[in-house]
Amino acid sequence: MPVTNFPESPDIESATHWFYSSLLPQSHKHAQQMLDVEIRFDLTGIKAGLAHLDKQLIRINPQLFDFPDNCFYALSDTIIHELAHIMCYALYGRVKPHGKEWKKCALLLGGSCEVRHSLALTKARKTRAFSYHMPDGSIIQLSSLRHKRLQYGKVKYHVRATGKRIQAHYYNGHNELT
Repeated sequence: MPVTNFPESPDIESATHWFYSSLLPQSHKHAQQMLDVEIRFDLTGIKAGLAHLDKQLIRINPQLFDFPDNCFYALSDTIIHELAHIMCYALYGRVKPHGKEWKKCALLLGGSCEVRHSLALTKARKTRAFSYHMPDGSIIQLSSLRHKRLQYGKVKYHVRATGKRIQAHYYNGHNELT
């Protein structure tokens, strides 16, 4: 099913209208039970979209409107992707998130079946990284939670590549926002 009637210069209102007036009614013979799907543009962080299956709620990241050259792909494919999750849940119950049942639904809705997006969305919040200088000269960054646990001796961390243990005294006193 080709995606049609998508607004040329979408904003939240026109994208929502397209979802309810064009996409849902054409989507599938089971569309009637999906007409209760709510769409919100309130998702933050680096995810483009998120489907809450039990609530029949699709949340879309409003940062998608920041890609004027790619707005059609960003919005329509993300909305279709998330609607496919809800449709799949309605038809098959809980199944593998991007398994064969989901792919059937995504293709039926006109989606691309892509699981990951390549859009440069920004993180919702900044996190602090704590630098540990290893004896071999490498620098290991730990999150504030891992840093605190290591400093209080509650855990032992090892560098995956070398297997060497990160010691609390390797911390150089510097931290930075990432």
